[in-house]
Amino acid sequence: MSTQSAFVSTRRGTSGLDIFKIAGRSISGFLKSFKTGDTRQVRQPFTTQLEERLAIYLEYHPHARLYQRGDPSEVFALARHLHTSLGTPYRIAYLYEGKVHDYLPDFVGTLCDGGLFIAEAGRDREKRKGQASFPSLNRRHCRRELCISG
Repeated sequence: MSTQSAFVSTRRGTSGLDIFKIAGRSISGFLKSFKTGDTRQVRQPFTTQLEERLAIYLEYHPHARLYQRGDPSEVFALARHLHTSLGTPYRIAYLYEGKVHDYLPDFVGTLCDGGLFIAEAGRDREKRKGQASFPSLNRRHCRRELCISG
């Protein structure tokens, strides 16, 4: 008997990414995680060393209750048996130069007090290149934004 573990997002917009192909980079590996929200599905994918470091940081952070990738497509999550209790892809809409765009964070999760957080790994210049900054993102969509810069 098989069960579907990926929660299908009801939000419209960007279909998500196959994280094996982000920016022409391939997946580097999977990190074993006990904070996926499902004890049978304990894999967190990463594409760079910074993402791996961020996942390890979240894994051992005492206030992070669970976390998941925020950017994979539904197909990717189902095919690789990823538990995505917050939905996938986790889209955050924003307005830039008069047009609505979707922001897909590297990781999203919940804190022990029930609040949401987003976490980004990477060089700030690369992440924000050609896009608007998100000064109000924390107040509207989550309580904290975690960022590890390299």
